[in-house]
Amino acid sequence: MNPRDILKKVINAGAQTQDGTKARTVVIVNIMAAIPALFAFVLAPILFIITSQLRLLYCPVIEGLILITVPFFNRSGKYITAKFIMFCTHCAGTLFFGVIMGPAANVELIVIFLIGMSFLLFTDNRQRVFSLLAVFSVLTALGIYYGYEFTKLIVLIAVVTLNIMVFYFYSEHFKESIDKLMAKTKKLEDVNLTKSLSFNKTNHETRNHLNVVTSISEELLRQSKGADKIVIGADRVKALNIACKQMTLVINNVLDYSTMENGKFELLNSNFDLRELVEEITASFQVMADEKQVNIRTELAPGLPEIILSDERELTTVISNLISNAVKFTAPHSEIGIRVFPNEKGQLVITVGDAGPGLNDQERIQIFKPYVTQRHSTYRGTGLGLPLVKKTVEFMGGSIRVESKPGIGSIFIVTLPLVAGAKQLEEKISYKKFNKTVLVIDDNQMNLRAVEILLQRMGCHVLLSPDLFNGIEAASREKPDLVLLDIGLPGIYGKEALKVVQEALNGIPVISVTGESAPAIKEEMLAAGAVGFLSKPLIFDTFYSELEIFFTKK
Repeated sequence: MNPRDILKKVINAGAQTQDGTKARTVVIVNIMAAIPALFAFVLAPILFIITSQLRLLYCPVIEGLILITVPFFNRSGKYITAKFIMFCTHCAGTLFFGVIMGPAANVELIVIFLIGMSFLLFTDNRQRVFSLLAVFSVLTALGIYYGYEFTKLIVLIAVVTLNIMVFYFYSEHFKESIDKLMAKTKKLEDVNLTKSLSFNKTNHETRNHLNVVTSISEELLRQSKGADKIVIGADRVKALNIACKQMTLVINNVLDYSTMENGKFELLNSNFDLRELVEEITASFQVMADEKQVNIRTELAPGLPEIILSDERELTTVISNLISNAVKFTAPHSEIGIRVFPNEKGQLVITVGDAGPGLNDQERIQIFKPYVTQRHSTYRGTGLGLPLVKKTVEFMGGSIRVESKPGIGSIFIVTLPLVAGAKQLEEKISYKKFNKTVLVIDDNQMNLRAVEILLQRMGCHVLLSPDLFNGIEAASREKPDLVLLDIGLPGIYGKEALKVVQEALNGIPVISVTGESAPAIKEEMLAAGAVGFLSKPLIFDTFYSELEIFFTKK
């Protein structure tokens, strides 16, 4: 082992079993003992040769031998003992050299060093006072030995006292800063841990739904035995549909909450049938509730307007997450109650009650905080469902609260502004055929097939291309009325892909399509010249409405 490794081992003695500030203090004590010990061993013979005074040989050697024991005390876990041995040895050395060398030793500077060391090493007030008394004792003893006048001694003590005050205030400020930093670090560690747990739950739930899709599709492929067409039972179609909707809900929760945290959120109010919306959402979750033999009972008060003006997507998010939460927690063979009614203030009230384990007072406070999972081991959610509901409701100008008793269940109560919508929109929309040619550019073959099915249902002639430049070539021949461009193509992204298409197909409008839903991306693409923006997965009604608006304007 070389000298460098030995010195490193000595300096770190005892620090391995400590953490943070304590380990740092142990290392400092070892350094302030080991390095001066080496100096003492080196300087002792030099001083003896120069002065021929034997005391300048053995006293520094004794000091060095005492200091070298400090790392051994730290290694044994006797950290306080190690500190005092090191500190008192330096005080004794200061006194010794001050006496031998006289005023030329400038012990005042060494005293300042000792005061700084006191504040650096001792956090306990009693230990710090003891160490400062030792320094004052050395200073007073040397002042008396030098025969200082009383006035000079008082001035010297005053100067030292001022230095002590400076070190004290700096030490307290440093300690306060460290405490704040440690508190923030702890908070960040807690958030990081809870987010990791939340994302693990998101991954777990997504895999569960993917498992349904994979299992059913593999079974159907096995049964098909190479046939072009097969018969699929309605129950399997429902299971696939529910699995896909639940995956969409999980992903949207994460993306929407992130959007809200970044402050980029806007409401898009429209007229829609409230009863129809509630019944559709309830029916979609009833399939999932059937697995636990749970019935979802819906009650809409007669006084509600049939058509309301609100943000349909965000209201869907609120109701879907509340029902999903209730289905997860409610006991098997129980009932989930959903009530929708106007209160005396003319506001819309939505309540969702379950027969789950219930919440205590602390859990009711924590339940709306992001990434917090409080509802016992039965919880399988993302950790963002209820926080997202709370933020969404507040953005919509409403409020949410929960009433719960452990062992009985919980009722979530949402209050929102209620605005009656236009009566003429009560009739169900009929879909017309567009009879347009649409070019779809997407590098994913499954996405191409899915969009083709939707466009053919709208009566469109569809051109498909998995490559940007092949798509441009096809468009040059076929002259489509519209291009649907996936902005996540390999090698070319976003505005760059849009620019290439615009320059090659001058005059043909482009709607950008992406798996991301951040408002900033939408704004960027629209500013770059896209005539529309669609987020995957493409839902038929939303997709149809976007194309209808475009083709009608055209």
